[in-house]
Amino acid sequence: MAGRPDLNMSLDGMTFQNFYFLKEELIGFCRQEGLQDAGSKAELAERISHFFHSRLLCQQ
Repeated sequence: MAGRPDLNMSLDGMTFQNFYFLKEELIGFCRQEGLQDAGSKAELAERISHFFHSRLLCQQ
């Protein structure tokens, strides 16, 4: 298996949930995509997961 993917818009929610990202990476992604960047690591991860899943629903 290849290494951990970069945290960017090419990911989907399932892939995001299968890898470990540092809090700093989560904050950076939130800032880049205009999401709220405050909160615990768990809150940030949940926000990003919701973002990916919502994006998927909009594409259907």
